[in-house]
Amino acid sequence: DDLLSMLAHELRNPLAPIRNAAHLLKRGGAQGEVVVRVAELLERQIGHMARIVDDLLDVSRLAHGRLELRCEELDLRSVVEEAVRDAGPVFDAAGLSLLAVLSETPVKVSADPARVRQALENLLTNARKFTGPGGTVEVTVGTPGGSAEAFVSVSDTGVGIDAETLPRLFSVFNQSGTTLDRPLGGLGLGLALVKGLVELHGGAV
Repeated sequence: DDLLSMLAHELRNPLAPIRNAAHLLKRGGAQGEVVVRVAELLERQIGHMARIVDDLLDVSRLAHGRLELRCEELDLRSVVEEAVRDAGPVFDAAGLSLLAVLSETPVKVSADPARVRQALENLLTNARKFTGPGGTVEVTVGTPGGSAEAFVSVSDTGVGIDAETLPRLFSVFNQSGTTLDRPLGGLGLGLALVKGLVELHGGAV
């Protein structure tokens, strides 16, 4: 019941602005800047709904072992650098500092760049959601002590994680400190996807 309530709420939220945008266009007479603003609104809200559906599909594929990786050799630093650069404007708008601390030497891994990027974006979204204005989020990538392992760390100055939540942090539909009125939104899929994608690569989170 809780899951259905969360899912209904998350999918319903974008519908009101989409409906309003359709009404504006239907009325006629909308021109220039208004049409551009309406188009941007539609793009944002439909993108939000698409992400929810994509996350649900990916969780299902992971659960049934049907998610396939397209691995290639890549430098983990470039994936992290790109994700941090792209997320910068959203963090700036939220009044947050987003920093990348990169290893001086290449961090070569065999991985699916799109899936690594997806996991990293989910971690950054989570950090942004639970860090107040004026806070800092830092992404570090490197190899501990020159070992054959690569690591990526996302740390923030946010609210932290209470001991009760920690054991189920990466569980599907887990939500820390939220109730069904959905003050922070989301279905609690982001960190579960991070865990599934990292483990699919043979890693740990």
